Amino acid sequence: MRIDEQVIEDIRNRVNIVDVISKYISVSKKGRNYVAVCPFHNDTNPSMQISVDKQIYKCFACGAGGNVFTFVSEFEKVSFIEAVKIVADFIGYDLSAYEMVASPRESVSEEVSRLYSLVKEASEYYTYNLLNSDNEGLKYFSSRGVNKEIIDNFKLGYASDDSSKIIRYLTKKGYSTKEIVDAGIGVLSNGTLVDRFKGRVIFTLTNMKGEIVGFSGRKIDNSDASKYVNSNENVLFNKSSCLYNFFEAKSFILKENTVYVVEGFMDVIALYKAGVKNAIATMGVALSKEHLKALEKLNAKMVFSFDGDNAGQTSMYKMIDSLGSTSLKVVTTGVSEAGKDLDEIYNKSGVKGITSFLNNTYSINEFKFYYNLRKTNLDNFSDKSRFIDYVVKLIKSISSVSEKEYFITLACNEIHCSRDVIEQSIDKKSIKVIEYAGEKHVKANRYDNAEIQALKQMMYDEKAVLYYVQNVGFMFKSDNMKMSAFILEYYYKFHSVNPLKIIEYVKDKDFKVADGLIKVYEMDIPEEFNKSVFDVVKQRSIKVEIDSLLEKRKNCSDLLEATRIASEIAKKKDELREIKTGNGEKKEDY
Repeated sequence: MRIDEQVIEDIRNRVNIVDVISKYISVSKKGRNYVAVCPFHNDTNPSMQISVDKQIYKCFACGAGGNVFTFVSEFEKVSFIEAVKIVADFIGYDLSAYEMVASPRESVSEEVSRLYSLVKEASEYYTYNLLNSDNEGLKYFSSRGVNKEIIDNFKLGYASDDSSKIIRYLTKKGYSTKEIVDAGIGVLSNGTLVDRFKGRVIFTLTNMKGEIVGFSGRKIDNSDASKYVNSNENVLFNKSSCLYNFFEAKSFILKENTVYVVEGFMDVIALYKAGVKNAIATMGVALSKEHLKALEKLNAKMVFSFDGDNAGQTSMYKMIDSLGSTSLKVVTTGVSEAGKDLDEIYNKSGVKGITSFLNNTYSINEFKFYYNLRKTNLDNFSDKSRFIDYVVKLIKSISSVSEKEYFITLACNEIHCSRDVIEQSIDKKSIKVIEYAGEKHVKANRYDNAEIQALKQMMYDEKAVLYYVQNVGFMFKSDNMKMSAFILEYYYKFHSVNPLKIIEYVKDKDFKVADGLIKVYEMDIPEEFNKSVFDVVKQRSIKVEIDSLLEKRKNCSDLLEATRIASEIAKKKDELREIKTGNGEKKEDY
């Protein structure tokens, strides 16, 4: 069905082109408008300009340009109508009155085109069969809380035990035995054509463009048969190019800037029942390069949430381990007491339980830490020793000083051992910058006061925490460093800061550190984030680095190396002057 021009214009007037484009690529404000590196050619400088007033974009290098629909259509490689739907979903505009279809396929042979039509006919038959007969499939879905709206939305179905029904239906539609087999539905058994999915509930599978390409059938009896049977790999269906519910969830992923990666079909449906529509399932295979390319294109945070049992957590561990380097921000959910999977959590705790579970995320390193901890018997010396070796290896792989400190503290608390046990196996210079010899040259009071002020601000203001993590990362006084690490631990866990809650949280872990936080809390010093305070803390570290380099140059006999060190010293001095200038301090030489 064609969408009225007036409706399309209404959608265009309601949406801000900058909001949509920034979901796909990074944009920067420049005057009244915005600029970006053009995604439509090999651009290195921001050649694309986005006009807020005119609601259009234009690349002055390659000539690409248009309105919000043009951008989505070109970037997603979809039709104009599909682009309209994506933008409409982004702003919550209801287009349910219009029948939406997938984008036209690239030129394919007549034989392949007929297979696409065949699997679409089969999907409609399976759904009709589920809803219009008294069958075990409908009883199964009803027991799982699946209603007609969900059945229609996900194109769920049921394949009767009597294979002849769908075979007769497809044959009457003019499809040959060969086509029914080639489409992955029919299987020849002793010369008889039978339904590959007979006696199973059906999950319809679509490709990245939303075209139906195959099915997965789940058994609903207690037979010894495989739990799931999928379409065989064929000209239409390939697991490495399909993610369950990807096309259907894409506009919601863009809107929420998050994609939930779950284990199975019913996990996607459980989240849908809870109002979470930006979920996809991996269908039991590792994420392929094609999968990752499609996900990276959406530029969304990836939240993995697999079953909480050992099998589910192991699958998630392997999946994450296989990702390698990706531009996506990846986090995981934990293990819920409300149930082993998302469906159980929803049934026991409802929308509130699902929301709470999904919001309590862990970084990849945290997930790996707790995964290995659960597999460790801490009462067994060998097991405990192996886990400590794992933790040391993990910490050595981390570049951030504050994150290293966080995991040292976390490990000590979870393993119930002293810091020395772990620190003895780690290069202390990479962890304890407080021990650099150059500190004796620094005016202690000014910098010590800055660290205390920074701690106070971090207890009250999230902006202070983020600036500390991104620009400073450590404190020289060991007690201050420990307090900052616990504040970060609390923030990473609860995604907020509150001085009293932080103190209460730390009391259960390290009473001495909690006592230090109480003293900072009681001090009559500003609570609001002040960048200059953190820059003073940073100055201290730069001065210590300069001292260290000066000492190194003094003892260096190699002229080339001495020249390189001198150049590095000059850069550090420039960095120090830049910070001082930015804070309005005197431009004194070091």
